[in-house]
Amino acid sequence: MFETNLLWQLSRHHCVGICSFLVPSILLVTLATIILVIMGKSESKSIFTASLGILLSLVMLLHVFSWFAVGVVLGPTYVLITLACLCLAINLGMVTIFNPTDSFFHKLLLR
Repeated sequence: MFETNLLWQLSRHHCVGICSFLVPSILLVTLATIILVIMGKSESKSIFTASLGILLSLVMLLHVFSWFAVGVVLGPTYVLITLACLCLAINLGMVTIFNPTDSFFHKLLLR
């Protein structure tokens, strides 16, 4: 059986390292997804970067939920959960709503 308590403790013990990796990664991958979709690059690249952004955002949400589980409710936890949810929504929206080859932004840039 998979022991989740060990995973939660590991997440809380290495919080600074996890957050210092995840926050810039989420922001850069989400920015890359937005740029790829707006520029109308290949759909496979857009889907790959959006999938990576979704994965990183979900890891951040799980990390923040590990802090909620032990009762740590502070400002940074809300900032991190807002960042993760916002980037998750952007990455999901870029994949599902905008088609990279038929994007309004792509047509606007080609004029």
